[in-house]
Amino acid sequence: MRKDRVNEILVEQTKRRRGICSYICLIIVLSVIALSFLVVFVNKSRKQYVSYEERGKVDYEVYLKSNEFFEEEYLERDQQYIASLIDYITADFYYEFMLEGERIDYQYSYEIVSIVNVKDKVTGNTLYEVEEVMLEEKTYSLKQQPKFTIEEEVEIDYHAYNNLIKKFISTYDLDGVDSTLTIDLIVRTSGSVEEEEEEKSVVSLVIPLTSKTMAIDISSNLVANDENVLRYDSFSSYHYWILILFIVLLILDIYMMIRFGRYVIETKTKEGVYARKLRKILNNYGSYIQKVNNELELEGYQVLKIDTFHDMLEIRDTIQSPILMVENKEKTRTYFVIPSSKILYTYCLKVKDSVQEEEKYE
Repeated sequence: MRKDRVNEILVEQTKRRRGICSYICLIIVLSVIALSFLVVFVNKSRKQYVSYEERGKVDYEVYLKSNEFFEEEYLERDQQYIASLIDYITADFYYEFMLEGERIDYQYSYEIVSIVNVKDKVTGNTLYEVEEVMLEEKTYSLKQQPKFTIEEEVEIDYHAYNNLIKKFISTYDLDGVDSTLTIDLIVRTSGSVEEEEEEKSVVSLVIPLTSKTMAIDISSNLVANDENVLRYDSFSSYHYWILILFIVLLILDIYMMIRFGRYVIETKTKEGVYARKLRKILNNYGSYIQKVNNELELEGYQVLKIDTFHDMLEIRDTIQSPILMVENKEKTRTYFVIPSSKILYTYCLKVKDSVQEEEKYE
């Protein structure tokens, strides 16, 4: 092989290796970026959770009828009250909601209801219950606000509720019952407008009925711990762009893979094909082949040309003769021969005129 051709082959192989490395690096980068967009899209498509903290309380004042014993207009909370002296009760509800960490869009609604309940003292079963809305439901939507507060005051007509239950008990001549009036501030919070599940919080004021003296209790279902979580949907139109970018990058990645495959095929050199085929034969069947350094003398032999190396292996197994290998100095042609009496079986592997004319062999 001429020196200038050798140099040309080396330049082509170096250029080919660089081209292959460039394609591989580009495909890896595109794949990583596309995968990153996919991961972000999948994560944002899932339901997210954010922790929150809530506080609630009720202050109340018991207003008295005119009487000769109490000079005050009303009595403060946390006392024992004489039922017959009560005119009405005012209750001030306070509720505070605070997000912890990420700010999200969410909505909340609240209402205040009164529940009159009569229960059997022994079984605890409800005999009579009636619910009434004292404050119609109010709904608000918040965007990226870390907290909200609710402050509402209601006036409770104690005598109206008390007289209702007294009439009920008297009408049916009931004994051994407990009757209460519960005023509830009900707060519902959800992470998105479409969210089906809502977190429900209740702050309650419990007032006994039909007793001569009574104390007012305050209760709530608010839990002060780190387990309060609000589920929300973080998916928005912005995430459609992430999906579009992922699809575009994926298509571009596939296109580059196809281009890479074509490049590998189109840049194969005839010399490279020859070297690869020879290397494959030697790797697979090297134990059957003996390399000969000097040229073979063909005088006196009938030369039979064999089409494939696989056929040479079958002849070798049949006549139990070694396969001899001779390569020319230019490294462009290799002969495999099997001598037998006056017959010489030969298979020639050589640099082809075009890559498309490659022979197939086992």
